Amino acid sequence: MIAIKKKYLDFLNDEINFWTENNLIDPVQAENILNLYEVKKKSPGLIMLIAGLVLLFFGVASFTASKWNLIPDKFKLIIIGAAYLLSFILYFAFGASKSHAARAFLLLGSGFAGFGLFLVFRIYKYKLDLNLMLEIWIGIIYLITLIFRDLWQMYFLQFLSLGYFLITMAINIFALQFISSAMLPANKFFEPVNAFILIILLWLMCIYLRDRTALDFSGLLTLGIISSRMTLCFGNTYTLIFIVIFGMILSLFTKYNDVAVFGILMAGISGLLLTWPEFWRGEIFSNPKFNYQITSAIIIGIFMLIQIYRGNIIPGGMFFALLAGRYFFDKLFGYIPKAYGFSLAGLIFLLMGFAIFRKRK
Repeated sequence: MIAIKKKYLDFLNDEINFWTENNLIDPVQAENILNLYEVKKKSPGLIMLIAGLVLLFFGVASFTASKWNLIPDKFKLIIIGAAYLLSFILYFAFGASKSHAARAFLLLGSGFAGFGLFLVFRIYKYKLDLNLMLEIWIGIIYLITLIFRDLWQMYFLQFLSLGYFLITMAINIFALQFISSAMLPANKFFEPVNAFILIILLWLMCIYLRDRTALDFSGLLTLGIISSRMTLCFGNTYTLIFIVIFGMILSLFTKYNDVAVFGILMAGISGLLLTWPEFWRGEIFSNPKFNYQITSAIIIGIFMLIQIYRGNIIPGGMFFALLAGRYFFDKLFGYIPKAYGFSLAGLIFLLMGFAIFRKRK
């Protein structure tokens, strides 16, 4: 029998049931196909082995750290290099990319690389520049990912990159507050420039590895950098408008369903924020005769109806319902008794739910 993951076996079972219901295969053939596969079982021995080796590693590391000040500097460098080299030896000894245990040791070595950099900085009395240390660490992981084509390394690389973006303020979490005007001049948009170089390198690595999860996360990092810099340089109103337009373009003109859904989420979340007057700030949006939030609500509502028509029923229907609920509870709820209000709201959502299930069926 062929051992496969449970989620793949469940998918195969659903497909075989569909084939059987549509008379593509008979029940006997369906049973024979399913009998060829079984759920892959995790080996308790392997788990214990990995846990033992990891604990042994930390035990040796703790003992070495306790005697660190007594060790000459040259031997310290040898210990750091030997520990890092050991992770590669264990990687190949446990089967390289074909083994989760081997990949775990390679990932452990990548994590130790940062700790080793910190120790090297301390040994030679360098001023601890966190940005420089992260850049060197990211460069090491990038080379390892490039050489071994390992997705675990890629995810770790993206995690480190997120930390680097936050530390260098390329993604400024304080930019998410309500900003009525620009805080930085426009020529500061691409600062720090190293962050934009890194995001380009991440995209190139994602294309090289062809992994959807890594691509999605790189997309989120890119969106975080662009929206943060735009908010600081141009204010939050322009940023939200940009995200809405960019999301609409992604959803309408891409052939990949995941990218289209991501675009709908961008346009939906930002569009909902634009339906509140607090997000329309600046002199250009100060015309009292024009209702910017109602206009944005109409545009988002039409866009979501188009998405429902195109087959993106769940994300399109969800945001259309949220948009309708936002105005129902904000405007209409105060003019009718609560019992009728809740009943009407429930009826609207029920009808939309039935419509979505009918369309899916």
